[in-house]
Amino acid sequence: MGVSHVYFKSSAIVFIPKEYFNRKWESFRPISLTIVISKIISKIIVCRLQQILDELISPQQTTFISGRRIYDSILISQELIQDLDIKCRGGNGMHKLDISEADDTIKWEFILTVLNARGFTNDFCTLVSNFLENNFYSLIINRDMHGYFKVGRGIE
Repeated sequence: MGVSHVYFKSSAIVFIPKEYFNRKWESFRPISLTIVISKIISKIIVCRLQQILDELISPQQTTFISGRRIYDSILISQELIQDLDIKCRGGNGMHKLDISEADDTIKWEFILTVLNARGFTNDFCTLVSNFLENNFYSLIINRDMHGYFKVGRGIE
């Protein structure tokens, strides 16, 4: 079921200069150019998942879901902080968690395990796995494409 050819799972990175005469790395903006078939397949996956997101995601999750607003969570947090000084048995306490970007911290195996546990077919899980784990990039330098390298997390 998976798309096997590297071309269909690849993107090209081109570096657009922010300043014409400055040639330091900081003066370039990397732009990723994705193959059209890859965009179409990922759009199909997203459209299928959007139909059932309300069933999969807890109502307490208020961000990045259409129709839900982060402001609700902010208001609840403010109300809790205002009531923190009210005396109660056992005392009051609050703990702030600072989590970096979700896609930086979540393991791809976890995503696939959850999809499988929620009843998604093996074909669908394989398709998602191919898009998460088997991506390749080429660099466009002086109008020529140079090599394919596999995308990974961190430095390997």
